[in-house]
Amino acid sequence: MDGVGAALGLVGVVQLALSASTKPRADTRYWDNLPDAVHVAALTLPAGKHDLVLSYCDASGQQVSESNVSVSIPDAGVKRIVWARSRTQLSTAK
Repeated sequence: MDGVGAALGLVGVVQLALSASTKPRADTRYWDNLPDAVHVAALTLPAGKHDLVLSYCDASGQQVSESNVSVSIPDAGVKRIVWARSRTQLSTAK
């Protein structure tokens, strides 16, 4: 039992030495084209193809962009998720 205690003590000392030698730093990676907000709308649409026009507005209510999305609903009652962007994937806020 003394050997087990000594081994655990040695492991503890090694862990302390390793943790003291590490240099923590902040993860500064980021994605500059992630959306600042995500909006969700639940729609009930009949079966068929639908062309949706999505308007994006600023804080004052002025339209800043628009996108057209085509949605195909094969059967009534089928749930769909539609993803649209107000900007292209490559645009960045500067």
